[in-house]
Amino acid sequence: MPVQFSNRTVQTRKSAQKAQAKFEPEVFRDLLVRHLQALPNQPATQNSNESRYAFFDVVAKKLDELEGETLDFRRYEQQLWEILLCGKLLTPSGSFVDDGADASPFSVFASMQEPVEFKDALKVVEVFHKLIRRYKYLQKGFEENSLKSILQHANKFSEVEVEKLATAAALFVSLGIANPNVVSYVKKDFIVKDGTALRFITIYLRTYLKQETPEHMASSLRRTGNQNLLQFFPPAQQTSNDVATHFTNENLKPVVDFNHSILTSLAREEISTHLTEMFEHEEPHEDVINYIKTSKAKGPLTDNELLPLIWKALVNNVDLQAKPEQASDAIVKQVSTHAEVLESACQTARTEILLINVIQQWHYENTKVMTAFPKVLRTLYSKDVVSIEAVLYWHSKGASPHGKQSFLASTQKLVDFLKEQQAEEDSDEE
Repeated sequence: MPVQFSNRTVQTRKSAQKAQAKFEPEVFRDLLVRHLQALPNQPATQNSNESRYAFFDVVAKKLDELEGETLDFRRYEQQLWEILLCGKLLTPSGSFVDDGADASPFSVFASMQEPVEFKDALKVVEVFHKLIRRYKYLQKGFEENSLKSILQHANKFSEVEVEKLATAAALFVSLGIANPNVVSYVKKDFIVKDGTALRFITIYLRTYLKQETPEHMASSLRRTGNQNLLQFFPPAQQTSNDVATHFTNENLKPVVDFNHSILTSLAREEISTHLTEMFEHEEPHEDVINYIKTSKAKGPLTDNELLPLIWKALVNNVDLQAKPEQASDAIVKQVSTHAEVLESACQTARTEILLINVIQQWHYENTKVMTAFPKVLRTLYSKDVVSIEAVLYWHSKGASPHGKQSFLASTQKLVDFLKEQQAEEDSDEE
């Protein structure tokens, strides 16, 4: 018991001494750099990658030895990561501390080759991976504080330094030692404005895709709320076309496809909500038509994506829980009332047939009011929304396969009537 008490007393005294010790980041830096400079295979004396990589391994082992007994990584965690990432200490504003001290012989800035190569960068990042896996307590401060404080001043670094940081960040995330949300740290207005954020995210995504699948990339961006890539573009380049053009030129098709899906989803949600409100508030048809035209011109939705939104917004306030006859009459009334809007959205034979199929699909999904479909189709024709040719083509070979036979049978009388009318018109012309 006395021995155990004595040990606890010594540990308590050491902890108290450590807590009272003067905070000296420059002293920590000098000691760390001095230890790294004393290692064999210094990169300045090596020409081959094999020798450089051997030096990285020695650095990883040395850092493991230094933690705790020689250097207090926990207390000087921010300074540790600044040195290993940037080679020097940084001021609160993100600039290098200029006091004449030597830079670390190992850091992301000093150790990655120029131009940056993926396999080489991975070797550098493995030093961080080994250290954090060995001392798990370092990870939280690394990803939540150190990376943030450095990346939110990314505009203070050169283009090649930004490239190295972005490459390292992507690999940190891929290896699981940093949160995917690191990309949000460069979304500061002043970093976005000068184009640094765009350079960063471009390199980050290119590197990430060399490690992970496009699906994994998409999930990562969505999960952290960074799916809107427009937020990384300077104010003068914030259109969907700018994003597509940029990433196409960078040969990053998976990013182009992902961005299109995100913009489509955002546009679909916005248009659906706004159109529903316009129909519910009975706003003038001219305003509704202009909004649809503007939305179509703005992109990225196609007719195939836009027409279902228009239809669903139009029938949104129909009570489908009412009796089938009442619900069917309400649907037909909506079509008749807003036929002008539908007609404006269907300016070609293709869009007319597409609209019919959109309505067929909707009735197929809402079986309680399937019997309303023939009445709706007749109303569309009588209001000049769709032509005889469009209806006949739909009935002969253009109908959707969902419930096809049932819908064709229910509209047979209308089709027979239209065929007779068409034959009479042809006869009159002769």
